[in-house]
Amino acid sequence: MAIANPVNHDVSPSIAELVKTSLQGLGNLQLGRLSCEQQDSTIILSGQLGSFYHSQIAQSVAAKVSGVGRVINQIDVCST
Repeated sequence: MAIANPVNHDVSPSIAELVKTSLQGLGNLQLGRLSCEQQDSTIILSGQLGSFYHSQIAQSVAAKVSGVGRVINQIDVCST
């Protein structure tokens, strides 16, 4: 009787998930609602924020996540 290979349930989160978690951890609801897409080691940020300052924070946080090689910032800045 052959024994099947065990299934590896230890699935690491994607880089996009790590970026999203980092943004949510900042405690700013707008930053936590941004969309994060991944293409290889590139992260694409999109959504709307109320200031250029917050857009830059999001980009900086994303760039510091392990595995991120490049950040494309497609965030729309809209004054509310």
